[in-house]
Amino acid sequence: MANETFIIPNVTAMYPKIDKTYRYDEKAGEKGGWVECKATEAGAMYKINFIMEQSLAEDLYTRMEKIYAESRKAKWPEELKAPTDIFKETDDGDWEGSANIKGQYSNRIVPVPDQFDSNANLLPEGFQLTSGSTVNIMVEFVPYAMSKENYGVSLRLRQVQVVKLAERQAYNPFKKVEGVSLQVMRPHHPSAHFQKSKTVWKMSRNQRRSLK
Repeated sequence: MANETFIIPNVTAMYPKIDKTYRYDEKAGEKGGWVECKATEAGAMYKINFIMEQSLAEDLYTRMEKIYAESRKAKWPEELKAPTDIFKETDDGDWEGSANIKGQYSNRIVPVPDQFDSNANLLPEGFQLTSGSTVNIMVEFVPYAMSKENYGVSLRLRQVQVVKLAERQAYNPFKKVEGVSLQVMRPHHPSAHFQKSKTVWKMSRNQRRSLK
């Protein structure tokens, strides 16, 4: 039976590495980094992180939770990990997820994931997506359990549609510090309902059940 697929809509692409295969190299730069590599090298993959709003994160997690429950085998952990163990909360209150696919499986090379423009036209080979772009990401849900700690539902990258392409940004070595900011930011005041939803979502399954 084929795995279920899902298009994650209108998310912000972060650190896309999908024009060719890359692997993480601890010796790259001062703190390690991703470097280009052959698809046959150990750790080779296509990878993209993405930022999504709270409501989409909840929907995606619910789908993953359902897939895991339906595919769970006897020796697998009973429940999917908590959402905060799968997604990372950003400073803006959104959530960061990740999708990837290895360069090869069982010695079979994986084709470069197709990328399309907003009119569904196939983009040329080697097209480099930029961080900050708005995209739709097609993923395949792949449930797995390698050990008691290493289990879950992988978001296997299949295809990407570029809705809005962001300009390529120059490398910035600086971090945010206290001082003068020339960027005018509009104040954000989340609704009480959103805050309550986020608090409940972060709770464990048992804690959520106690609220019912």
